[in-house]
Order: sequence, then structure tokens, then C-alpha cells
Amino acid sequence: MNRMPDTHDRWGHRSGDHLSLLARRRPHASDSHSQSNGTLPFGSAIGYSRAMEQSTSPGSTTIEGRCLCGAVRFRLSPPTDFVAHCHCSSCRLSHGAAFVTWTSVPAERFAFETGEATVGWYRSSKWVAWGFCRTCGSSMLYRALEAGHHESPKLDRIYVTAGSLVSPLDRAPAAHVSYEEHLPWVRVPDGLPKHRGKTDETLPE
Repeated sequence: MNRMPDTHDRWGHRSGDHLSLLARRRPHASDSHSQSNGTLPFGSAIGYSRAMEQSTSPGSTTIEGRCLCGAVRFRLSPPTDFVAHCHCSSCRLSHGAAFVTWTSVPAERFAFETGEATVGWYRSSKWVAWGFCRTCGSSMLYRALEAGHHESPKLDRIYVTAGSLVSPLDRAPAAHVSYEEHLPWVRVPDGLPKHRGKTDETLPE
């Protein structure tokens, strides 16, 4: 997730066109699993090998999700790419939580059941936007708009908060990311690796 800049704007779309645009995007050349500066595309490699061992296979039961009021309902088709807890300030502030647990799937394996037109998108920078229910305010989604973000979120993925899912995930969380930004009163002795940003550098408890 990104650190929010000083100025923000609202990103307006015609009803129903935002996800279809993403689904039509082709992977960008920068969507590589290896980065020369040590930065990993979010969720692509942190704990990935271990997490993949716990994943289900394609064709398994879909994973259902919704907002608080139920106006927005959606589904994911596993396998998911990863599950990780993010402690960055943008995630914390956008959700009012100590940290946020994320997963993702390719855009073609995400679909709205109802309420797509009710989803608003907040563009915190030119690179990324956050999806929320306009009725109840639930923040559920995140996506890349263009290449160039320092954390390299993938253009062909939809990122979904695990807390908005009402069906079991296909894997357990594999890591904490952006742990250098964690709140001082947060202690998570769960044995999972804790990473600086979205890199492979691990931090002490």
C-alpha cells in the first residue's frame, strides 16, 4: 500500500467501467517478480513459497465478500496470490485499524455480485486507488492505475481486504509488511516474518 501524499483527489468513473478497464489491462513490463532494488511486488514473493503450499487449486469454491451494509457483494475465485498483514500508515488511516490484512487475485477472477455502481474509488496518488462502499463507507479494495508506484502493485490484480471476506480464505497469512511503521503498542508474536516495506529485508520483533 502507498504512503498517502499531502494532496488527494476523487477519482470519478462512469458506473461499472472501472473494473472492466482493469480486466482489459495487459501486464506492464514493470510487473516483474524480481526487482533490482530489492522491492517485491506486493504479496508476490513475501512468504510466497510457503503460502502456496497451503493454497487451494483453481476451481475450488469461490470466496465471498461484502461491505458492512451488504449493498456491495463480490466473489473471488481461488487460488489467491498471498495473504499478508500491512502496517503502513496509509492502510491504517484508510481503515481506522492497527493493520490491514490483504489478499489479491487476477482481475478476471474477481467479480461483483451486486452493488458495483455503489463502489467509489479514492485516488490517493496517480498510481493507486482505494475502493469503498458509498453507502456504509466500508473500505474493501485497492488497485494499481499505472506503473511506477514504489511498492509495485500489479496492474492486473485486484487487492481485497481479508476482513471484508465472509468465506474462508484458501491460505493463512504468511508475513507482516511495512512493519517499520507499526504502532508502538502493537505486538504480534505470531512467528511470521516481519518485513521492511514490501522488501525481503526482515525486522526484529
